[in-house]
Order: sequence, then structure tokens, then C-alpha cells
Amino acid sequence: MKTDVSLIIPTYNERENIRQCLDGLVKAFSGGKAAYELIIVDDNSTDGTYETVKNYSGRNKRIKAFLRTGEKGIGSAIFFGMKKSSGTYLIPFMADLSDDPEDALRLYNKIKEGYDVVFTNRFKGKNRAYGYPHPKYYFNRLYNLMIATLFNLKYTDTSNAFKAVRKDIVDRLDIKCKGFEFTTELALKSYFRGKRFSEIPVTWNNREKGKQKSSLLKIGRGYLRVLLLLLNEKRKNKG
Repeated sequence: MKTDVSLIIPTYNERENIRQCLDGLVKAFSGGKAAYELIIVDDNSTDGTYETVKNYSGRNKRIKAFLRTGEKGIGSAIFFGMKKSSGTYLIPFMADLSDDPEDALRLYNKIKEGYDVVFTNRFKGKNRAYGYPHPKYYFNRLYNLMIATLFNLKYTDTSNAFKAVRKDIVDRLDIKCKGFEFTTELALKSYFRGKRFSEIPVTWNNREKGKQKSSLLKIGRGYLRVLLLLLNEKRKNKG
């Protein structure tokens, strides 16, 4: 079965959200809009998320579910799903309904224009992130500004997991991070290896159901770790 775009959905205890998430993506990409696949990577949820996905996938052959019982982490789950994917283009998508399925279709249509990576921006123009917690907002803006300055980028929301990348670029990456800081590592390493880039504004909504998985402190430590890793790679490349 031909696949143009693979959407990678990491899950851990998202039973309250996953059906609505899948419904939205199927609706957005069906009807000849794209030859898609949905790859759900579940880190051994205890609330029945994986079972819900398996039941759902029985009605749609374009949905593939993987259960991981050993390794955990949102970053490694996304990278695992990317390796299992068969699409030309890859789009990580959050199961907590913070991302909009219609934006995912826009991302796919944009990268099809010939780009290697298409970033998103949750804070541009009218598309301000709705309900983004203030402490996380200021941390995010400062961190992304620092990333843009250090690596001479014109894109200022690269830490967002929601982006489109060509699979042939991802297949050449050596990814180290396992947590949410993976999103920055994927963005920068893809940028280092790509040639054509773009960005689209997207909407973002705070989760209404389920629990937030990571604290700001935990995310901050991870972001610092990946920043040092990427600066070291930049130094080596210059040498």
C-alpha cells in the first residue's frame, strides 16, 4: 500500500484523547487528500490506550500500532515510529489534541512543494497558542530565541515536535535524546543536513483531558543537555 506521509503519534495513558485524535487525522487525510499512515507508538500505557488503538486499527489498515514494554520516552518513541514508517514525509503529532489535524494536512502540502523540513510556529500572528501556561511560554520563547541566535536560524519555534521532515533525512540521523528534548535535536540535525526549509503558523491548544507528562524542570534539564550536545556537534563540524 503506497504511503506518502506517515504521522507518528507517541502515547502513554492517552485513552481519553486517542480516539478523537485518530478521528481527526483520518478525516483530514482521507478522501484522496494523501496516501497516509498513522503510526501509534505506545509506551506500555496502564489505562488501555494501546487496546483502544488496536480496536480502532481493525477498521482502518492505514493505522499501525506498536507496543513498547522496555524503552520509554517520548523522543525515542517518535524516533522508533519514524524508523517503522514507510512514508516519504514524516510528521510527529501529539495525542493530547494540542495539535490540529488540519494543520498536519497543511504541513504535508507545504513540504510537498520541495522542502526538506517545514517547521511550525505556535506564536506567530493570529495563531497564538491558546492556553499556553505563562511560565512555559516565557521559558519556551527564551530557549527558542537562544537556539535561533546560536545556530543562525530564522525559525523561532523549532522545539515544537510538530514539524514535517523528509524520511531520507531522518534515516541518516544519529539521535541521542529520549525525552522531549528530542524535538530540538531532530530539528537542528535535520536542518544541518537539509537544504530547503520553510515554516507555517499553526494553532495549539492546552490539553483538556489526561495528565501532563513532564514538568518544566525536567524539560529544562533536557533542553540544556541537548543544547550542549548540538553545540559540540557544531564545533566538530567546523573543525
